[in-house]
Amino acid sequence: MPQKPDRETGVTRVHRRQFPWWCALALMALLTVAAPVAAAPYVYVLGKVPGQWQQYLTVIDAATNTPGPRIQLGRSNGFLLPHAIVMAPDGARVYVLNDYDQTISVVSTATNTVEDVWPTSVVGTSPRALAVSPDNQRLYVVGNHQLFIVIDIASRSRVATVTHNQGGAFGVAASPDGSRVYVMATGSNRVVVLGTAPYAVITRVQLDGFYARSDSLSLSPNGRFIYVPQRDNLGPNEIPIFPWTPPRVVVLDTATGAVVTTRLDTVPWHVGISADGSTIYIPSYAPSGAMHRLSPATHVSLGTTTVPRGFATAFLSDSTRAYVAASENVYAIDATTHSIVATIPFDPSVEGRALGVVTTPPPFVPPPAPANLRATVAGNRVSLTWDAPATAPAGYVVEGGVNPGEVLAAVPVAGTPTNFAFDAPTGVFYVRLHAWTASGRSPASNELRIFVNVPQAPSAPTGLLGLADGANLVLSWQNGSTGGPPTSIILDVSGAATLSMPLPPNETFAFTGVPPGTYTLAVRAANAGGTSAPSTPVTLSFPGTCPGPPQPPVNLAVSRTGSVVSARWDPPGSGPAVSSYVLRVTGALDLTLPMTVRGISGTVPSGTYNLSVMAVNPCGSGVETPPRSVTVPSEPQP
Repeated sequence: MPQKPDRETGVTRVHRRQFPWWCALALMALLTVAAPVAAAPYVYVLGKVPGQWQQYLTVIDAATNTPGPRIQLGRSNGFLLPHAIVMAPDGARVYVLNDYDQTISVVSTATNTVEDVWPTSVVGTSPRALAVSPDNQRLYVVGNHQLFIVIDIASRSRVATVTHNQGGAFGVAASPDGSRVYVMATGSNRVVVLGTAPYAVITRVQLDGFYARSDSLSLSPNGRFIYVPQRDNLGPNEIPIFPWTPPRVVVLDTATGAVVTTRLDTVPWHVGISADGSTIYIPSYAPSGAMHRLSPATHVSLGTTTVPRGFATAFLSDSTRAYVAASENVYAIDATTHSIVATIPFDPSVEGRALGVVTTPPPFVPPPAPANLRATVAGNRVSLTWDAPATAPAGYVVEGGVNPGEVLAAVPVAGTPTNFAFDAPTGVFYVRLHAWTASGRSPASNELRIFVNVPQAPSAPTGLLGLADGANLVLSWQNGSTGGPPTSIILDVSGAATLSMPLPPNETFAFTGVPPGTYTLAVRAANAGGTSAPSTPVTLSFPGTCPGPPQPPVNLAVSRTGSVVSARWDPPGSGPAVSSYVLRVTGALDLTLPMTVRGISGTVPSGTYNLSVMAVNPCGSGVETPPRSVTVPSEPQP
């Protein structure tokens, strides 16, 4: 059978065995977004008028299911493009591809007018798909040019162009943490995985199937599963020489790499998923219109609803209703009964064929930033710890560069730990941390300058506390988190005696037999790169009277990764010095663990654990911190 170029992708189809994928794909390109100035939810439907292929955006009031303003856009070639329309995460703008004009129309949702048109010099030739970065700063464009184009939204300028050489691309989306962008290269049936710091191809993932074409990809709200619809791509006069792959949806597990396929016997172009993840619809562009509903747990079909010539789906933010763009109608679907509750006619000569839809989600409210980012460095191993924001995020992203604020690398951190370790190259770097949720990405945490295998004097110790009990001395402090790691501590003494004494690189010191007198004490940190400035001093008189037990520790943080539970804390900021700590565990285990360090990690059985910590000195034990709870499930979670 002769091979021929695909009319739309421009790539000759080569039949070959295909290899399993290994990584996550992408967010759906038909994103839902915040509402315009009115409070009611709205539906934005992209229509293409046959013949002239003039494009219009029709605004539908979801409260009444009545069409409102019609906004004239540019022109289309008439291709079916599931990712031709996307909305900004804050709901302020709709971006629409005019693939014939090779431009992008920027529509204001506040005024329902086209506020700008981006030219071909910015958009690139033969554009086919759009996506917006979760932080609302970048617009991603792919198409038949085999390029991945990054546009800075604020300046309307192209800031990066990456060649992927995988054929025409019809789908693109950003991971919710913003660290990856995924491109559906339809011409080669591959998913191209790109990093965003810098923008570069990381890998290419070959999808399975013969004579199957994929034009979109959708991500479950929790990021666990990717849904890729595949329809029959066998020409009417073609005879298959390999086993024919029937229409189906391929479900990819981003945590385990497992692949599940569900046969559909329809013409699927797009997978719509509700915001709460409970409802999954796959409409069919066939006249019979058997729209399948998938189980989020098993990914099998739970039944069908007749929606003739359904193309793309978007749900309201409360997940109660879906809207299916279906050629000459838009159908409102009740997500509980899975039945059509409204049919909104689309006149092909006026609005055009309905070939794209987005809806209004909850307000765009990014999570708070993580706080108190700290780092320790041992060789090339960098260990970060931080305080979680009050609102639990879905995950974190560590960013780094060689200049303040620069992003040369971005590493996603799955789940909600408050620590992360990685190997870094030798050098001096600036690192910071973002939290992310479905509502967006947080501002950056405090930024740290770290020195990896580079001689650099440590920063000054902080929080020096003292205790005089008779002739006994106790000091405690916190080593700095910037500069190089200390290899020793220097105790400086003045007053009744003057001396400097080297100590191990710990955070406590005790001495018995201090001669009578008044002393001023400070500590400095030292390593091969130099010596820090001294800490704030403390003054103590001997013999002294026991001042009492220490104050409670602060910033207790407890996290879980699989079955490993970690706890860390900071010393008290005032009061008498600390000589040690006691970690108390209740719940599935009952333990009391004395320790001199300020953190611990260990593998534990499944169950719920309550952790608290107290500080101890020769005068007694202080008050326990409020307990922090963590649950380890029976099977470790990814």
